[in-house]
Amino acid sequence: MFSPFADGTRYVFKGPFYYTDHLNEVKIKDTFKEYVGALKYLGYEDTYFMVAVIPQNLRNATYRATFRNINKTTQEFILWLPPFELKPQQEMTYKFKIYMGPKKIEEMKKEYPLLGKALYFGIFDFIAKPLLYILKFSNQFTGNFGWDIVLITILLRFLFFPLNHISYKSMKRMQEIQPIIQRLREKYKDDPQTLQKELMNVYRRYKINPFSGCLPILVQIPIFIAFYKVLLMAIELRHAPFMLWINDLSAPERLYLGNFHIPYLGGIPLLTILMGASMFIQQKLTPSTTDPLQTKIMLLMPLIFLVLFINFPSGLVLYWFVNNILSIVQQIFTLKLFKK
Repeated sequence: MFSPFADGTRYVFKGPFYYTDHLNEVKIKDTFKEYVGALKYLGYEDTYFMVAVIPQNLRNATYRATFRNINKTTQEFILWLPPFELKPQQEMTYKFKIYMGPKKIEEMKKEYPLLGKALYFGIFDFIAKPLLYILKFSNQFTGNFGWDIVLITILLRFLFFPLNHISYKSMKRMQEIQPIIQRLREKYKDDPQTLQKELMNVYRRYKINPFSGCLPILVQIPIFIAFYKVLLMAIELRHAPFMLWINDLSAPERLYLGNFHIPYLGGIPLLTILMGASMFIQQKLTPSTTDPLQTKIMLLMPLIFLVLFINFPSGLVLYWFVNNILSIVQQIFTLKLFKK
C-alpha cells in the first residue's frame, strides 16, 4: 500500500493496472474492484514511474487481485496467491519479481519482455511508439530533446503538406462562394429541403466537395494525438533542458525577470504567449465564412488555447508553437499560389 509517486497530469492515466493477454487499466469509481484469472503481472503507475509485481512461477495459475481506494490520494492493490494445500513436511515456493522504476521501455523489457506493454499511450499507441523511437533516435545526433521535437514537427508537416494543401484550397474555394450560400440560406430559410438541393447544385457547379477541407485534417488527428501523448508521458523529457529559460521540457515554462512576479503563475509564460500569438496569426490567415459570430468565435480560440496550455509541459507547447509557425508558412505559400 502506498501513495502515488506524483500528481502527474489529468490527461494521463494514473492508477493500478494488471496484464493478462493485454493491459487493463483499473479505474476505481467506487471503493473496490476485483479481478480473478490468469495474470502476467500487476502494479501501479503514474506519468513517469511504475511499480509492478511479476509472478515467476505458476504463470498459468488463477490469481486474485483486488484494488481499492484508501482515501483521495492513496490506492491499494493486493495480489492473492492461488489456493493450495500442503501435506506434512511439504513445501511450496512462490517467486515474484518486483520492478520499481521509470517507464523507460528498454529497462522494462530487460526485466520482463511483456512489461514493456505497460508503457501505453492510449488508443493510438501503435502510432505513438514509433514516434517515441524516432524522438530517441534523433536525440542520438542532437543531444537535445527540444530540437528533436522541432525536427519531428517539421517531418510531420512535410509528410502532410499535400493533405494540408488540399484542405486549405478547399477552404479558400468555400470562402469564395460564401456570398452565394448566404443568399440561398436567406431565400430558403423556411424550406430546408429546397435549400439543401440548391446548395448541392452550387457545389456541383463550382466543383467543390464541402467535406474535402475536413477529411485531410481527420486523417492527421490520430498522429497528432499520439505525438501529444508521447510529449506528455515520455520520461526522456523529464528534466530535459531545451535552451534559454526552458530548462525542463516536462514542466511548464516560465521566464523570470528579476523580482517580477505574476500571481498564480510566477514568471512569464513566454513560449505559451508566443504560441497563442502564432495561433492568432494562423486564424487570421485561414479562410473564414461571412458569418461574423463564427469568425469571432474562431478568433477567440487562441485565447482559449493560451489559457489551456499555460500549465502544460513546455515540450508540448514547443510542438504546438512550431506547428503553428509551419502552418503559417504553408498558408502564405498557398495564398501566393492562389494569387497567381
